[in-house]
Amino acid sequence: MNSLDELMQTARLPVMPEVAMKLVSSFASETLEITYMRDVISKDPVVTASVLRLANSPLHGLSRSVNSLDAAISILGISKVRTQAIAVCLSNSFDLPKGMSRETFWNQSMRCAGYAMWLALAVGLDENEAWLTGVMLHLGEVLIGQMQTAATTPAAPTTPGSRWQAERAQVGFDEGQVMAEVARRWHFPVEIVQALQDCSDPLAAVPFAPLAAVLHLAATLSEAGRGDDAILQAMPPELVVRLGIDIEWIAQYLPDPASFTDTSML
Repeated sequence: MNSLDELMQTARLPVMPEVAMKLVSSFASETLEITYMRDVISKDPVVTASVLRLANSPLHGLSRSVNSLDAAISILGISKVRTQAIAVCLSNSFDLPKGMSRETFWNQSMRCAGYAMWLALAVGLDENEAWLTGVMLHLGEVLIGQMQTAATTPAAPTTPGSRWQAERAQVGFDEGQVMAEVARRWHFPVEIVQALQDCSDPLAAVPFAPLAAVLHLAATLSEAGRGDDAILQAMPPELVVRLGIDIEWIAQYLPDPASFTDTSML
């Protein structure tokens, strides 16, 4: 591929759902009201059901069930509901290439998103924005896979670096760069576009984008088994230090990836 424009023409880029378009445009608004979110989300029954399931998740420990969008948004918060709703729209818009397991793919995406949120909280970034960016990253892999004659998920875990290198060798761009172009065309916030664009080599980016570094580390962690010292040691120490954390802290407090892989919300 000579350009991302050519790649976008070759890939089957889905049409952005109206609900998702309105939610993405709301990032530009300094103030949002529950009534606006309710009115937008209620137009899509699938998204509505996902938000209600999330509000009724055992994680929130509610003594009674949540049956209205107003209540769900009040409990979860507007930012979390927005990112969840956009993720649902995206998951329903992208068709996985033949041979790519939906369950495996979305479990991997949820791990990346979960680690991105965890790291974002640790370094003072917006955790919901980081979670959504983590969800979006591997959708670039889907678009790249659609251009291959026999796209399959890897038989064994591979490090993000090796996968990104392979993608660049195949089509000239890695999954982050591909999704950055999609996010740009769909008018996502510039912070998300830049994080996707730079995540494969965040230290080379000028200016340095902390969210890109978080996404790089989250993708690395999502490929590792819990307590996998070899993978943890392979994480770029200069990038970890640049974020103000360290490898030992990650190893000590690394969350269980199983806590991130509830794909029923998608």
